[in-house]
Amino acid sequence: AHALVDRTGKSMPLRAGTFRPVSGRLIRQLLTEETGASVINWLVPKQLFEMLGGFDQQMSLREDLDLALRLACAADAIAVPEVIALAREHLDRRTRNVHEQHRLTARVFKQAVARLDDLQLRRLAQVRYAAHVANAGRALLAKGRLLAGMRLIGQALLNGARPHTLLRAASAGLWHAIRVNR
Repeated sequence: AHALVDRTGKSMPLRAGTFRPVSGRLIRQLLTEETGASVINWLVPKQLFEMLGGFDQQMSLREDLDLALRLACAADAIAVPEVIALAREHLDRRTRNVHEQHRLTARVFKQAVARLDDLQLRRLAQVRYAAHVANAGRALLAKGRLLAGMRLIGQALLNGARPHTLLRAASAGLWHAIRVNR
């Protein structure tokens, strides 16, 4: 587990919910968001890290999620229930202000779809890919980029996004665009 702290060291709530230690082959749990994998507290054997190619140097963000998915396919994980790492939350944190985080996360799941042999796991990765594409479309709609946003919403539809995901993304993005452009 890890915990968030502010600049004074005071504990803060995690942005992604509460930690539940899960051990074993975690690919399904990662794809369904039953668990997460925070890179700040991993211990990975060097041989396994190198066998998997390490972090993808072509990614500017979410290379940790990409590696987590590859690790989860290759080896069992052992979760320790105690907090073993602290992350300081601050405005300059790399993942906090990234405007294209959904598009970049979608790329990770698209690569996972291409790598996975198991059809059920591939379908789970496809759903996550489509959800992030829909959310990237929502972000563009909210910025008033209607054509580009609707193009991504359509792409999400073609890639199997769940109807409630599409509806939520399109309506939230359009509602924000209408409010901002009044």
